[in-house]
Amino acid sequence: MGIKNAFTPNNMQLDAEIETFIKKCINSFVKWDLLVFFHYNPTVSDNPKNIATRIGRNEEEVREALEELKNENILDLKDETTQTYSFSPAEKNRVMIEKFIELLKDRQARLQMVSLVLNSLRKGS
Repeated sequence: MGIKNAFTPNNMQLDAEIETFIKKCINSFVKWDLLVFFHYNPTVSDNPKNIATRIGRNEEEVREALEELKNENILDLKDETTQTYSFSPAEKNRVMIEKFIELLKDRQARLQMVSLVLNSLRKGS
């Protein structure tokens, strides 16, 4: 599954599957950063404060996004007492995350994905 599979032919539009995934699961730039972080650090298990520090984000925003990603079956809450999260995506989500990461390498796709997130943020406010 590479970039070719994520675009519709000829017009470089993102396919419906990745658009739906972005609108549902990556509807903020905090979630975007978290998915990239966990993709490249899949063995990390940590609490919201430490994760926020590692990605340079506000702890409360990270805490909220971590919980939402857990509810989307992308992260797992390993320990409720310490609020320790780890990367544990369901298979379908794992495939979509791989596609998302691959698309980040393409400028046009990246711009289209940024636009989707901005639209989600606009609708949410």
